[in-house]
Amino acid sequence: MYRFWGSITKQVFEALKPQCIVEIGCEDGRNTSNILQYCVRNSAEIHAIDVQPLFDAEIWGQRHAGRLHVHRGKSLDILPRLTTYDAVLIDGDHNWYTVYHELRCIEQHMVQHGTDVLIVLHDVDWPYARRDMYYNPEDIPPEYRQPHCRGGLTPERREPLEDRGFNPQHFHAVLEGGERNGVLTAAEDFLKQSTYSWKLICIPGMSGQGILATEHLLRTHPALNELLSSLEIPAALKPHLQLLLDDSVKNFLSALDSNIHRTKTVHSIGSALALHVRQTLPNGQRVLLRSTSNNGELWDAFSEHRFLVRRCETREEIPEQQYDVSVYTEQALRKEKNLCTPYEEAPTGSLLCLLAQEWPSPLAKQDAMLVEQLTFHGWVPAEEYSYPGTTLFWKTRPVDIVIPIHDAYKQTRRCVESVLQNSKDVPYHIVLIDDCSTDARIFPYLRSVANTHPNVTLIVQKGWALTQCRPRCCAPEQ
Repeated sequence: MYRFWGSITKQVFEALKPQCIVEIGCEDGRNTSNILQYCVRNSAEIHAIDVQPLFDAEIWGQRHAGRLHVHRGKSLDILPRLTTYDAVLIDGDHNWYTVYHELRCIEQHMVQHGTDVLIVLHDVDWPYARRDMYYNPEDIPPEYRQPHCRGGLTPERREPLEDRGFNPQHFHAVLEGGERNGVLTAAEDFLKQSTYSWKLICIPGMSGQGILATEHLLRTHPALNELLSSLEIPAALKPHLQLLLDDSVKNFLSALDSNIHRTKTVHSIGSALALHVRQTLPNGQRVLLRSTSNNGELWDAFSEHRFLVRRCETREEIPEQQYDVSVYTEQALRKEKNLCTPYEEAPTGSLLCLLAQEWPSPLAKQDAMLVEQLTFHGWVPAEEYSYPGTTLFWKTRPVDIVIPIHDAYKQTRRCVESVLQNSKDVPYHIVLIDDCSTDARIFPYLRSVANTHPNVTLIVQKGWALTQCRPRCCAPEQ
């Protein structure tokens, strides 16, 4: 439904100015975010209903206290409890039983409160206009449940196809059409028995969008009436639009089929990555996914390993909280104005995962400059995980390694070189203290080490007592 926001729904809301909006089916919150922007501008509020929202409802609720109310549960259980609303967006379970009874609940609310309610319906066009889809078939009473199977949908095949077509992971009615089958059928059956006089406008497109408004509402809101009238499609134009829609669906499904293999690969590789992160951070909870594309499979992979995932395309969308894991695509990281920011915001002991532009291809190569920049800003590469195009970084507190030295040239070289070779798991700073060495080889060697390694500092002093005191103030910034 979020695809219709800018072109249709936003204009409808601006014409009506609803003050209390109900959104049935908010999923990852993309359309919820759009509605919230409207609510902020118009001092309105929203009730979002979903069995399992895919965004952090607690954080969103805190950010929009008094404006956003998230209800976890089924729409048919929640709707009767709401006391006031004047607009409803229906995009939950796409089947006849659920949509028909949601509409009946809304009508009962109108009767009880003597108010009009504007209804916006998703899925009044292919594929769910005349075919039921079930997230969980057992939620639908047997007498209302169509014969169904799991599989994807295509316009040219009557029955769902295994691992192909649209939404192959869901349950669909075996056949399209017939009684009590599909969202548009539910809307039409509702209109036949309703005690109100309604106007139904159907906007064609992939899934499509319908708008239901009573004649009384249209008479009392001329701007809304004029807008909806302008959205009605002339009969002579409908056959041509149907041809365009058919071509659009075919192109969409062709692209979808070509992406099925990639989808499975992303989920498989992403699941291996999420499992490794879970084993590395057994108590980790929150994952920030910074991506310029959807990456829903990666989201699912981390969710399956008991992480709470928050996806943000821009820095402005990130809530003010700390994350145990930050997953960045290279494209998203390049958009950061200051690479210091991710490091400063991350808690000590957290992980950053950088995915190459071609990830998850086995030929993907990491941008060496980005890796170098992250390392420069304090991130430490974690060498225990290896997959092409994937680099994990730790954020830990810098460690000062203080080495007091007095002669013993061979032992000093072995010690310094061992520390340099084996201190890669945490950010560190080595302080070499030449304490009155008489061996002429010591100072040139220590100076060459300090000049070669930027994280090494050489201090030349006299007196054992100073060696005891000096480490207190030998941090690099001092």
